[in-house]
Amino acid sequence: MPKYAIGIVGQLRSFYQKNVYENISAAIKPIRENADVFFCFGEHSDVDYISDNILTDTFNPTSTQYYSSKRFEAGNEHPQEMGLWMARGWLTLYHQILEQEEKTKSQYELIIKLRPDIMLGSYFHDNIDIDTEKSEIYVSGYATSTDVNDCSAIITRNALKAYLHDFYHDFYSIDAFNDCLNHPEGRLRWTLADKGVTVGVASFKEEIITQYNNETWCPSSPIKINH
Repeated sequence: MPKYAIGIVGQLRSFYQKNVYENISAAIKPIRENADVFFCFGEHSDVDYISDNILTDTFNPTSTQYYSSKRFEAGNEHPQEMGLWMARGWLTLYHQILEQEEKTKSQYELIIKLRPDIMLGSYFHDNIDIDTEKSEIYVSGYATSTDVNDCSAIITRNALKAYLHDFYHDFYSIDAFNDCLNHPEGRLRWTLADKGVTVGVASFKEEIITQYNNETWCPSSPIKINH
């Protein structure tokens, strides 16, 4: 069983661009032989323009899923309703990972969650300083030790259910639904705290939300964990 499950999850956006998928591929290359890659994409207009062969040849994913956002009917008065799509995608990825573990009758040690539209300045390696027996996640970018965002994350197997599964279901608790629409990161923070998950910071050097630019950026430093 590979040590890592790498989930590339979210709206497709700029993932089809050569500079983006080559950056993500380079970031995971040092651990790729000991990892399974999962594609989990939401609905997006760019789906008709993606060359599946290029992405498949580059990443050789274990499985690919497209999740639907049709369940979500939040109105325009909720500008952060994309948080619902995010939660739905994470839940889909959770089931992909569990299905593969069931097939192999074993479990991954670490789950790496990436977005299809973010390039990384650092690369993953096989000496990441994380106790895989603990229930921890390490988030990226601008975050402090108490912040949570929807960018890149490293998740221990014991924190997997809280992060990818329970977060989705917490969106639909009656007392929290409207607040979740406006503050999905706050709901994620609450879910993790409620389930006893510790949140730390992984130094990815920098992240770029690509927004369809053509900048070429190679990961140039190893990811570091701030305990």
